[in-house]
Amino acid sequence: MYLAMLELGPSPVLEIAAKAGINRPTAYVQIEFLKKRGLVSTQTKGKKQLFIAEDPSQLEILVGEREKEIEHKKEELEKVLPELQNIFNLTDEKPQVRYFEGMAGIQKVQKDFLSKKEKGSWVSLGSNADIFNACG
Repeated sequence: MYLAMLELGPSPVLEIAAKAGINRPTAYVQIEFLKKRGLVSTQTKGKKQLFIAEDPSQLEILVGEREKEIEHKKEELEKVLPELQNIFNLTDEKPQVRYFEGMAGIQKVQKDFLSKKEKGSWVSLGSNADIFNACG
């Protein structure tokens, strides 16, 4: 939508929707989304309402704001993480079977395995093929 609006210049929603390849009601929703982020403004010309894409440098401002939000959330997490970890460690240890998939799963298992300091912890990695081969 934003790209279509940049290319068209001030335009009514019907033109923008056609350029973006979406229907008019969806275009209105997208325009409202972009307006809330300061990427679109409006202009009335006669009876028509025209929508105008704002300067692309606004995208940098948005990214900067998001970075600040994420940094703030990270700081909040660092404050409460020790307490959450203590609560987690209070629970009785019980054998667990957990399944992980894909690269994110491999990374999670690796992190969990490397963080285990107590003796007697076992971690087993395998695939369905390993299980079928072991069963004969």
